[in-house]
Amino acid sequence: MEDAHTIALSLDQDQGESNTFFAVYDGHGGYGASQFSGERVHQHLVATDAYRNKEYIAALKSAFLETDEDMRTSSNYRRDGSGCTAVAALVTTEGKLYVANAGDSRSVLSNKGEVVPLSFDHKPQNESNLALARALGDFDYKRNKELPPEAQIITADPEITERDITDDDEFFVVACDGIWDCLSSQQVIDVVRRLVARGKELQEICEEICELCLAPDTNGGAGIGTDNMTILIVAMLHGRTIEEWYSWVKQRVDKGYGYHTPQDLPPIYSQVRLSAFRRRREVWEKRRREPKALAGEPDDSSWLKAYILDADGTITPDYRFMPRPTALNQSQIDNSQPPNNNESDGKTIQQEEDAESTSSDETIRPGEGDIEDEDETEADRQRVRDIRSQDATQSLRQQVDELERDEMDQDMAQISSKGASTLQGEAPPPPKPSGNNGPEIKQFESLPGGDAPSDAVKAEGLIDSSEGPFKL
Repeated sequence: MEDAHTIALSLDQDQGESNTFFAVYDGHGGYGASQFSGERVHQHLVATDAYRNKEYIAALKSAFLETDEDMRTSSNYRRDGSGCTAVAALVTTEGKLYVANAGDSRSVLSNKGEVVPLSFDHKPQNESNLALARALGDFDYKRNKELPPEAQIITADPEITERDITDDDEFFVVACDGIWDCLSSQQVIDVVRRLVARGKELQEICEEICELCLAPDTNGGAGIGTDNMTILIVAMLHGRTIEEWYSWVKQRVDKGYGYHTPQDLPPIYSQVRLSAFRRRREVWEKRRREPKALAGEPDDSSWLKAYILDADGTITPDYRFMPRPTALNQSQIDNSQPPNNNESDGKTIQQEEDAESTSSDETIRPGEGDIEDEDETEADRQRVRDIRSQDATQSLRQQVDELERDEMDQDMAQISSKGASTLQGEAPPPPKPSGNNGPEIKQFESLPGGDAPSDAVKAEGLIDSSEGPFKL
């Protein structure tokens, strides 16, 4: 999280009535600049002579620039390339509201439900001096020592607005661009008023606004709804308690006093996108709740997976396509679980290779864990029974090797029984090379023709005219 915020309800701790301070710092390139600014701006503000003299515009400007200079000279941030935008609101006991802004964060106020801008975004596409990039930090762009801080490519010099607080002012909002990229200033005012009328508290409203702006699918990490989001909603009580303020705003909304507030929250994302995301989330939740292994599913490390879809829609494991382990006891067969090679009553294949087992329980007996394939011929089944009956104490590996040898011998016998004349589709045999005493193969000979033209040249009349008989 690269954002930071500050709430100082008692900015003047040594006085009975105190000014209040609210600020949001939207970091970029790291969280160093935003964290530093969140701790220092209001401290520099109250420490200035201008603040003590109630020259709040000069005090806010000095607080921004001094914080930026402290960060630049701090050894902890000397190599920190991060920066942050900042929007700060100062509410004074004289009934004044000052807002200082550097960057594209924003503050707005609700007056009878109608939005009143308290700051102006600093974007490169803006006209006049507002096109200047403003931020705290970003010292890679503030290296011109011949220019004052206000004239650097990126400056921390804030733009400050002043407003007299009126009785119709209901609340003001301070938020970063993650909110304003999704909702307009008037929409934010409408959402706050409507949710207050529904009985929501300000903390819940902040959460619902962030939830409303959050993109349904944020895996890409780009686009609206994927940026950091920080929002502060400040109720202007005018001597009321917070409960009385909730009732006051609710009555205004219910009676339609002032600017019209819509009944529904503004849609940001299409229903198609939201529905697709809900389906993906439901599938993901279902898969997450399922156990890692289905009942009867063998271990991935030693068993191949094979399942049969029955007529009633159930899926059961098929052991025909799985390697045959040591003997399966009846409980393992009933539970459709692979044998545990770590148990003392069974041995692994490697153990059987090292030492022959004399226990008949460790051999594969007909009828135990042996599911016959309907497609197998009677000859195949008889060959397996013959191998099993030869030696009941033979290991699994020996039986498999013997079965493979029998099949290979049978294939070779079939190939050898066929004569060369019965072969079809094979390439013809290569010619026999002649021996040293064989007949000599006549090679093609090309004799040189000298300078005389060929017969083709003579027939076509292409003889060089310099050699023609009519040349004078």
